[in-house]
Amino acid sequence: MKFERTASDPNSKARAGSITTDHGVIETPIFMPVGTAATVKGIHQRDLEQEVNPDIILGNTYHLYLRPKTDIIHQAGGIHKFMNWKRPILTDSGGYQVYSLSANTKIKEESDKNEDARGMGTTLVQLFFKGSKLYVGNLGDSRAYLVNKGKLYQLSKDHSLVQEKVNVG
Repeated sequence: MKFERTASDPNSKARAGSITTDHGVIETPIFMPVGTAATVKGIHQRDLEQEVNPDIILGNTYHLYLRPKTDIIHQAGGIHKFMNWKRPILTDSGGYQVYSLSANTKIKEESDKNEDARGMGTTLVQLFFKGSKLYVGNLGDSRAYLVNKGKLYQLSKDHSLVQEKVNVG
């Protein structure tokens, strides 16, 4: 993956660039349609490719894990073949969805009651390019992933109370 700055505004920090991936070039800033469960809803695939013509679409790792499940995606030959999408795909952790499920309702209730626990569940993943290097940061119940050549690589770990409890057993 490579990032190249193509323009900068001398009066602000605004900038434009291009990210080159194995599946294509993404011009930034970018509108990214959301294909949470491996499909962008409300639009035919043909219209998505030809009319909207996005450089990249967004998927949700957690939703894909639940359905159709990772073994089915693997059997299809990876996320790109499963979705019939040749261009880049960005997946997020689905941390918010995990947080909002009933298994975590008690944690949210406690965070609402306890001042020291306020803000639990805040989700942020940040990608920053400096030169040809990619820096990844995350906060809360979120993780950054990279999909490359059909394989999924976790780039960061949760920074959440739940993850701390998992870490200590």
